[in-house]
Amino acid sequence: MIYNQKSLFPDMFKDAQDKAKEQANKKWLAQKNKNFGLEFCSNATFSGKYGIPLIKPYIGSIPKLYTTFGNINRIGCSDCCVTGFDYDYVLERMWNHPERYVETLSHYMCVAEPDFSLKINNPLSVQIANTYRSHVLAFYMQEHCINVLPSMSWGAVPSYDFCFDGHSKGGAVIVSTIGIMKDDRMRMFFNVGLQKC
Repeated sequence: MIYNQKSLFPDMFKDAQDKAKEQANKKWLAQKNKNFGLEFCSNATFSGKYGIPLIKPYIGSIPKLYTTFGNINRIGCSDCCVTGFDYDYVLERMWNHPERYVETLSHYMCVAEPDFSLKINNPLSVQIANTYRSHVLAFYMQEHCINVLPSMSWGAVPSYDFCFDGHSKGGAVIVSTIGIMKDDRMRMFFNVGLQKC
């Protein structure tokens, strides 16, 4: 009769398989949490039907100087705000590794909530995801004692269902008109949304 090791020691091999499955599951879960930013907002309160992380209001002084995320430096500026109004590919760097920017951003007066695009021609699911990502990063910065100036942005009327979620009442907010005022249709969507927020 021929025996193989699995038939002689079934428990030993079952334990090894269980450990391998457990490690693979932990790795998968960690990657999922990173992809969706869940690791950055584990202490968050989620608002609205889409679960947008709630950020605190900004009650500090209004900055006199502004720079974009793409132009920050390690020295910083104590009376300057870093705005989140930048190309999405620039904001992706922060999304992928927000921990790399905490020290640098802490040298500025405040940081405006990153503003991932809510382009009207994008599917609504992408707009919801971008609203969520903006708030995840803002919440993460607040958790690391960075003053965050909330950004308000919206697209067409269907975006009103989620784009104002995650903002606490009171305090100052920042709004951008970049790329909006040159087009009559976009200007109309901006004015309607401004009255809603």
